Amino acid sequence: MFPACRLHVIIFVAMFNRLNTKEFRCECMINGQMQIMFITTAAGTPHVKAGRLRALAVTSAQPSAPVPGLPTISATGLPGYESINTHGIFAPAKIPAALINRLNQETVKLFSLPDIKERFLNADIEGVGSAPEVFAAAIKSEMTV
Repeated sequence: MFPACRLHVIIFVAMFNRLNTKEFRCECMINGQMQIMFITTAAGTPHVKAGRLRALAVTSAQPSAPVPGLPTISATGLPGYESINTHGIFAPAKIPAALINRLNQETVKLFSLPDIKERFLNADIEGVGSAPEVFAAAIKSEMTV
């Protein structure tokens, strides 16, 4: 009996992993097998531009530059809603503050360069440079339940 149970678990995990791919979810939406989904701007925008999917709103608290004109979920009737993908640069905890500040200054400069901003926007990513304390607070707020 154990091998049969194990087989079912493996099949379920394989199916679950397939459902987690953005390509498969987009395919299911396009084919009408799903009615609604949350997906990153970068993954969804090509399908929206091609007319295969319809974007309803963005999950950020503020309107998003890569998809101008889309309302926020908060503005459409769910006040306070926000869900964003956060990426950042991390360093070991014992790195000197002076080095962290220098890395931050250079990163903020990089994000302010017009060609870098354009590259991010072309990839449907809104790059934001902030102070280390602001990023640390954002990470901590995501970790609290």
